[in-house]
Amino acid sequence: RGELDAAERAFVQALRDEQELGNRRGQAITRCYLGLLAQERGDCDGAHSHFRRASDMLAEVGDHFRRAYVEGFLAWNHLEQDQQEQAWVLLEPTVAFFLDCGDRRLRAMFLASSGHLAVLRGDEADGQERLERAERIAQATKDPVVHTVVELFTAATEAAAAQRLPARQRLRAQTRVRRKVDKARAPRPPAEGKREERPPLARLSSEVRFVIRLVERLLR
Repeated sequence: RGELDAAERAFVQALRDEQELGNRRGQAITRCYLGLLAQERGDCDGAHSHFRRASDMLAEVGDHFRRAYVEGFLAWNHLEQDQQEQAWVLLEPTVAFFLDCGDRRLRAMFLASSGHLAVLRGDEADGQERLERAERIAQATKDPVVHTVVELFTAATEAAAAQRLPARQRLRAQTRVRRKVDKARAPRPPAEGKREERPPLARLSSEVRFVIRLVERLLR
């Protein structure tokens, strides 16, 4: 909690500085970080407000890449609240943007989330195909964060499916999913010759922490 408080104070001050400078792009980027912090605290309404204002500012300055990224977080904000249709409306153009722009990291993460959401909406064939494509893209990036996010969205899909199983099978499926979450939480060894002194929260990206929360909600 102390980490979040310190980060929030820093970003609030950064937002004031950007407002004084009249830097709209800087304000938007800072609001995106404030949205991620609000999401971390469970304040979905506050996060939505920050993400929406950030998206509008980025549209004003013509920063389409960052705007698509923020729109993806807006979609995930709706997904965390189980607002599937609102999430889908935002997520589809986000996936299309990153399919076109060539950023494989963001393409894999948002494609995986759209696959999970497609399954939740009842289109299992399309959802599984998206998850498989996301996994192939993630492997090509060789980025452990991207690979973890894609794995966790697959785990979230498995957790949702487990809810429909008989009790014994559901327990086994949920145990497998929990192992995947534990694996995602486990600290990776530092690079050779370096010490890792950061606390566990700082070792996980905002994207990874989001999907972990999503999986845990589905396991309740």
